[in-house]
Amino acid sequence: MLPRLPVLDPRDVWRLLPRVLVLLQEVEALIARIEETRLAADALIGRIDGSVDRVEEPLATLQPTLARLAETTSPAEVDALVAVIDELPQLTGVVESLSSVAPDLRELLRIVSEIDDLVVRIPGVGRLRRD
Repeated sequence: MLPRLPVLDPRDVWRLLPRVLVLLQEVEALIARIEETRLAADALIGRIDGSVDRVEEPLATLQPTLARLAETTSPAEVDALVAVIDELPQLTGVVESLSSVAPDLRELLRIVSEIDDLVVRIPGVGRLRRD
């Protein structure tokens, strides 16, 4: 229930009228801001509804996996995974350099194999290899 307003002398009404008009303008501005906020909230709710609709089924499917992961993963494992992820850029560089080294290693192994074939043909080397 609203509080009872005091009874004013008619002369007081005229004196308060400018303040009442200012308050009315402020209330109208506040109502406009409230309406803008409501419209923005409606748009956000619409976006959220669409997002929830898109992820609801996949999340329901993943729920048992996520529950198991949560139950079986320790903080130390999470820390280790973060450390590995932090090192990935450097590991990628190492792997890329290995791909350029691989042909050289194959060539080196081919040459060593040829040398071994030649050394075996030298008289007396067979006896050295057996010892």
